[in-house]
Amino acid sequence: MTFREAQSRLVADLRQRIHNGDLTERGLARITGISQPHVHNVLKGARFLSVGFLDQILKTLHYSAIDLLTIPELESAIARRTRPHRLELPLLASPIGPGSAWAGIGPEKMRFSVPDDIGGIALELVLARVKFDPAQADRLTGKDMAALDTSRTRLEALDPDGLYVINRGGETPLRHIRFGAGGVYLPTTIQLDRPLDWQFVEVRAEDLFEIVKAKVVWLGKAESARGIGG
Repeated sequence: MTFREAQSRLVADLRQRIHNGDLTERGLARITGISQPHVHNVLKGARFLSVGFLDQILKTLHYSAIDLLTIPELESAIARRTRPHRLELPLLASPIGPGSAWAGIGPEKMRFSVPDDIGGIALELVLARVKFDPAQADRLTGKDMAALDTSRTRLEALDPDGLYVINRGGETPLRHIRFGAGGVYLPTTIQLDRPLDWQFVEVRAEDLFEIVKAKVVWLGKAESARGIGG
């Protein structure tokens, strides 16, 4: 729904309430703080509501933008947000996790279902199998898949809650990132509230992209992904 549509629906609702005797132009002006001439011109269609006046009326009448939607529109919006979205991504040649080095993209592609908001992300995404990591036992089961953002933008806006693929010492565990003087801290999820336990890695800013190979944008069960033609 656009702002213009929201405005038109609110005005139509106000006209109906005035017609039914639930409101008057004077009363609407008084409770919203909008001048009566302006209210009259808006209801007549000669003036438009500004964003500020629209918000003021919604707040005063205890409305929200949702109240301006029809039932079919609400049902459609809910369906769009809850309907699984199918992605087809290239698969890394090797799993990520303890004991696994970062590998290039293999010949296989897989399809899997993700929430609709992830499906709309336009990034350089790849799919990877995730090995079990005892340090992340609260997040991983040993039968997980991850969709990874490998684009240059992956570190432009660091997500404090996000998981990142760390490439170090021939291993690629999933870790959070916290910046420190001269390097980064790499806590696991269960260590986030225990900073004394965080692993510290000395790294120059220009070398950070070699250590942080990807950002996890989706983590789910391996059974949700299927090979193309499989």
